[in-house]
Amino acid sequence: MGFYDRDYYREWRPSSHWLGGNQVVPWLAMVHVGVYVLQLVTAGRAWHGTFTDMLMLDVQRVKEGEVWRIVTALFIHDLHNWLNVVWNVLILWFFGRQMEEIYGGRKFLLLYLTAGVLGNLAWVVVKWLWLLAPARVYFGAAPAITFVLTLCTLHYPRQTVLLFFVLPVPLWLITLLYVGKDAVLLLQQLGGLGRPSAVLVHLTGAAFALAYYFAPGWHLSLIHISEPTRQ
Repeated sequence: MGFYDRDYYREWRPSSHWLGGNQVVPWLAMVHVGVYVLQLVTAGRAWHGTFTDMLMLDVQRVKEGEVWRIVTALFIHDLHNWLNVVWNVLILWFFGRQMEEIYGGRKFLLLYLTAGVLGNLAWVVVKWLWLLAPARVYFGAAPAITFVLTLCTLHYPRQTVLLFFVLPVPLWLITLLYVGKDAVLLLQQLGGLGRPSAVLVHLTGAAFALAYYFAPGWHLSLIHISEPTRQ
């Protein structure tokens, strides 16, 4: 997928901040990539390795008190699917920077982490209620990345994305397909075609974006961080 042509024009003022005013998104992208590299170099032949094991979301270990996993799981990825980390970083880079311009770096970071934590908590609750076994682990930035994509779509639905760097497609359609497939799958699972899976974390991220965008009253009071005035 190629990114992107904007169908709007917004005044942009030069800034002394790194990369045109975006500080948080480049750091988040580097953290995701750096952690993935550490996962690779510490992995064993038969399993994902001690480093990944220490950070991934293991519901049983969360129940035993290792609650930090709800946050650290946001920064690790499946070692057998490198395209997943590439995809996540691309979405974060192209659409996250736009959201950072709107909300400011510190608020964007808080929103990003909140979306991820809510998604992981939803997964913990589902695993608890359905007693899913034997797989107990989950890792990836899925809820936070889906939040970024959905929130950007709500702000700029007609923004053009070059699918496979060739086909121009509106962002709203990309997001509809991206989130819609998970919604359909979850409905099928709830209807009896299997137990709820990790698609729930994607949908939690999308739901948080919708709630934050359409409920200006509560989000200003609950999540308010003042940004320094840019010169």
